[in-house]
Parts: sequence; structure tokens; C-alpha cells
Amino acid sequence: MRRVLAGNSLTQARRVSIAGAMLLAGLISVGVYVRNRTQTQQPQVDSSLQEVQKDVQVTILGKKALDLNGTWRLKHTEGDIDAFLKSRGFPWVIRVMAAMILKSRYPRTERIRMDDKTFYCEEKGAPMNERFHQKYKVHIGGGEIPFIEPSGDRTRVKYSWENGKKKKLVFKSYGKFNSVGCRYLRGNEMHVKVCCSDEEGRLTGGDMTCIYEKIAD
Repeated sequence: MRRVLAGNSLTQARRVSIAGAMLLAGLISVGVYVRNRTQTQQPQVDSSLQEVQKDVQVTILGKKALDLNGTWRLKHTEGDIDAFLKSRGFPWVIRVMAAMILKSRYPRTERIRMDDKTFYCEEKGAPMNERFHQKYKVHIGGGEIPFIEPSGDRTRVKYSWENGKKKKLVFKSYGKFNSVGCRYLRGNEMHVKVCCSDEEGRLTGGDMTCIYEKIAD
């Protein structure tokens, strides 16, 4: 009886030892798995966060309104200038001379103060008229105000945001000659594009784009 009991006791001890070893091995395996999973997933979480940050940044930048605040100096003018002047009734000789002046740099600056509701501009200089000077303030999306073209023609002008996105400031001029145009940024330059139109705003041919560089805030 004693030998049998001793044999049974030894077998039980081995079983306990084997079970303990298996448990320890299992715990080690679980620890290794958890560590590897954590190390593997960590870059994915960081990558996702980076993508979210990029998306948020793009969204914020995309919603930023057009900011033309500052003093701008005319660099040059481009576009179908001859057709633009022709639609205004200028003879060929005058068009050739005017186009040469417009395409070169002549003294002209615009000092702008604006927000998403109001646009204020002080203009100085015009082709063949360095003394040209006017100030005007218009409510964006509001009614028309009196306006003097650089050519000296008196018109009425109104401003609005293009499609409400606040990326381009659209203006329409009504008078002896009608026009539509827009102000926008391209890089560090302000572009002011003007197109000939009828009273309904339909383009009739001819356009000019004045390109400005910023010289002061």
C-alpha cells in the first residue's frame, strides 16, 4: 500500500509540475502576443492620427476667406486688351498706344481693407493719368455704389462672393459700358480680371487682368 501511495504521490507531483510549466509557457506566449500586437498597431494609430490632422488642416485652410488686406502695386496687365478696348469704342491707333501702356508698368496702387462683409479700396494712378485718385466702400452682397473707372467714365458697381465660397470677390459695373470681373489671389499676387459684358452679365468679348504685388500690410 505504501509503494502504491508513493507512486501516486510522484505522479501527482509531476502533473502539478507539468501544469505549472504549461501555464507559465501560456502566460509568456500571451505576453509576447500582446507586445507584438501593440508594436504592430502603434504605427497604424499614429498614421491615422496624422491623416486626420491633415484632413482637419485642409478643411480649415479651405474655409479661410479671401484676404486682400494691404497695399498693392500694379506689376503689369495681360489679356485680350485690344478686344476689350475695341468694345469700348476706342479707334485702332488709340488701342495700340493704350495696349502698350497697359502691358507695361505704370504708377498705380490700391490700398485695401476688407472683411467678409465690407470692401474698402483707395486707388491711385491710371493709364495716362497719374493723378487719378478715388476711395470707395461697398457692402459685399449689397447694393450698387457710384464708381469712376480709371478711364474717367462714371458707372455703378456692386460686389458679391462667387457662389458664397468667399474665394473670389465678384464685381459688376453698370454704365455706358458694362463689365463683370473678379478679384482673387494667385500665390502672392492679387489678380483683378475685368471682362466686357451686356446688362445681363453675359460676356461679349475682350478682357484684361491686372496683376498686383503686395508692398505693405
